[in-house]
Amino acid sequence: MGPARVKAAPADAASLSSLSSATPTGVPLPTQASVPVPARLRDCAECPELLQLPAGEFLMSSSADDYEHDLRSGETPALRVRIRQAFALSSREVTNKQFRAFLAATRQQPKYSCATQGVDDEPVRCVTSQDAERYLLWLSARSGRRYRLPSESELEFALRAGTDTARFWSGRDSHEGISISRACDFCNVKDVTGRAIASPGSWARCTDGFLGLAPVAQFSANL
Repeated sequence: MGPARVKAAPADAASLSSLSSATPTGVPLPTQASVPVPARLRDCAECPELLQLPAGEFLMSSSADDYEHDLRSGETPALRVRIRQAFALSSREVTNKQFRAFLAATRQQPKYSCATQGVDDEPVRCVTSQDAERYLLWLSARSGRRYRLPSESELEFALRAGTDTARFWSGRDSHEGISISRACDFCNVKDVTGRAIASPGSWARCTDGFLGLAPVAQFSANL
């Protein structure tokens, strides 16, 4: 995901409460089918396409009895999070082309040279927090709007899209009993190709079609 464009500061955009806490004014959690397709907008020619997301509530992280729960993850207990301020979030990762436009316009140099490598439609990589902040300041100046990185809760709210399973596409997708994972339909993951080249670590039982980094917008959306 790319930058968020909002009116509120990150600390003001969301509030957390224990799942067991009473929320008298809470909004019922939406189902995936009830989540409306967000409006798309663009603030300037160089700006990324944004999705306008409403304020709302969701369950962040996972409960201890979740089928996919990992005790080592630190994602328990689940928290009911209220996003108090509507915000807009980039519909895709920031691409090399978009980041290079910023570098060319400002004549700035990123900390690492690999931030300038790769084909135009791949996600930019090797970007430091300082590089990202400079890019966001440039977008803000170009658009007259405030751009910033999304908070953790805002990002999970957007990615879940009204679902409450471990992953928005499934709650049972990574255990040994799963013969084919749906992960490759939705994201660029370490898949059977990684296993074939003896890459260490876990892998998804599917093939996303890319040996390495995939260009943006190659997979199914979460809405």
